[in-house]
Amino acid sequence: KLEDFLDAGGAKRERIQVEVSLCDLTSLTLRPHEICGLLGNLLDNALEANLQVKEGRFLRVTCRDRSGWYYVKVENALGKKPEREGAGTALESSKTDRRNRVGHGLGLRSVERLAHRYGGQLAADYSDGEFRVVVRLEGKRE
Repeated sequence: KLEDFLDAGGAKRERIQVEVSLCDLTSLTLRPHEICGLLGNLLDNALEANLQVKEGRFLRVTCRDRSGWYYVKVENALGKKPEREGAGTALESSKTDRRNRVGHGLGLRSVERLAHRYGGQLAADYSDGEFRVVVRLEGKRE
């Protein structure tokens, strides 16, 4: 369950208000491990971003099926917009901890590549203390 993943990630312990509304993903063209990677990257980013905020922490996950397209939206609290030039733009990471030098700060780029591989798109924006990312993915054609 997604709620169990979020609890394991510390959402409850960190006082992050969580709302989840998912649709049936069985017609999604991605393989199961790709769906896990997509959601895992988006949720990890959202949980980490919430830790930058003292009050008003939240995480909303919404999935909708509209006319053969799936829309996965993740919204979360985020402190002030990163000041470093280039950081915080749609896909540029503001993370400075590069100790592992493998993959840290590349989650959104990974999700975008996955979406493009299946003819989809990713859009992300930041305003008024909220970060939003929407991934559009095509469902299987009957």
